[in-house]
Amino acid sequence: MFNLGVIYEEQNNIPKALKFYRRALAAEPQSPDIHFRLARLLTQTGDCAGARPHIRYLLKARPALAPQIKAELSACPGAVGP
Repeated sequence: MFNLGVIYEEQNNIPKALKFYRRALAAEPQSPDIHFRLARLLTQTGDCAGARPHIRYLLKARPALAPQIKAELSACPGAVGP
């Protein structure tokens, strides 16, 4: 499922990419890679509320990467914290 999400994302088919990333997340809810992809796409589409739980998961799962995560997802400043 994840790989299909990547393919659709590369083709700029955001709705299908989101669909397959969500399916992949259902199968692997602990995957930071899937959370990151979902957070990034949701941020890019302006769905900060949808991106927020994925961003928060990433910040807890990968605290050492917090500066990069915050920079990449800065379009949703309330979601990434201070």
